[in-house]
Amino acid sequence: MKRAFGSILTGMLLLTVLQSNGLAQPEPEKQTINAADGWPLKITYYPSPGDRESPVVIMIPEADGINSLTQSVYKTLATRLQAKKFAVVTVDLRKHGDSVPADVDENDRRMKLVPTDYQAMAGMDLVAVKNFLLTEHEKEKLNIRKLAIVSAGKSCVVSNVFAAADWAQKPWNDAPVPALRTPRGQDVQALVMLSPEYTLRGMTTHTQAMRFLSDPGKNIAVRIFRNETNRVEKSTTDRVFKLFDLKDKDTLEARKVISVPNPQDSSGDRLLELRGGKGTIELIELFLTEFVEKRETPWRTRKSKLER
Repeated sequence: MKRAFGSILTGMLLLTVLQSNGLAQPEPEKQTINAADGWPLKITYYPSPGDRESPVVIMIPEADGINSLTQSVYKTLATRLQAKKFAVVTVDLRKHGDSVPADVDENDRRMKLVPTDYQAMAGMDLVAVKNFLLTEHEKEKLNIRKLAIVSAGKSCVVSNVFAAADWAQKPWNDAPVPALRTPRGQDVQALVMLSPEYTLRGMTTHTQAMRFLSDPGKNIAVRIFRNETNRVEKSTTDRVFKLFDLKDKDTLEARKVISVPNPQDSSGDRLLELRGGKGTIELIELFLTEFVEKRETPWRTRKSKLER
């Protein structure tokens, strides 16, 4: 009883200190945004208690049909990062979790995943999430130039293809000198992959996307987590990491594979649920703090000079 009272008192004192410094954690906001084709996407937005230099993370559960976990699997990680002044969005991609039209149930044939769905996840769903974050960026509530993506399994393919497309965007042609032009993309600074897939039906550009992102000039940090007891997963993650590995001692910390002790034989986003030692959540938190929060990429408006 005394211990419980002490914990409550400590929590109240911490909240008082945070509020006095203007850093009380805002409540998560459940919202619906629409992809370009009108598909409704359910997101949970964890606003940063910090300023416009706050880093940003998009978290995507594995997109593997009806048996997939929902965005709620990231709640603990999202809350911990929010306390460190990150802004976070968790999202159920189309045909997963609550991201289904109101007139559709799980037995509807429209809920069957097809290869074009994965293309739409990368080309429309994540673009809609990024557009939502760009609006928050222009409100000076976060810095979109410090963006990371956490994904699992098949969703790693989706996030990598999206990140490559984002990096391929050229700045607005609103100044004679390229360095002075307003950026449009090139925001993804780190990728966290939980048991990533190497290939996925309909996503034939994944290998090219990974090679494109691995370019040392882009300076993208990568952390891959895998089930150390699963031979197939080990082989797959080795193939994925081979495309990112620069074999340079200066990048050993920035790009790394971590084998997770896994008595439960879990994979993908279920690796977040493991306990004991330094858990996956703590390791992701440390990685994002080091390689995203500390980036020297100050806030800049995304409005073209032609529109101002």
